[in-house]
Amino acid sequence: MSVTPFANGATTAARISAGAATSAYFFLRFDAVTTLTEGPVDPKRTMPRAILLTALIGGGTFVLVA
Repeated sequence: MSVTPFANGATTAARISAGAATSAYFFLRFDAVTTLTEGPVDPKRTMPRAILLTALIGGGTFVLVA
């Protein structure tokens, strides 16, 4: 098993910290999405989409930053 994808020459503490901070901010937004279920017209359809998009965008941003 190789650790090259996780620890290589480009891995720095600053990049890991930036990725961790970004994922923490997205987690806070992800948690806040579920409290807005009273506002949308069709919450049974829009809330799962919002939760999924928040998770995908947050994960993608974490991968790009880290």
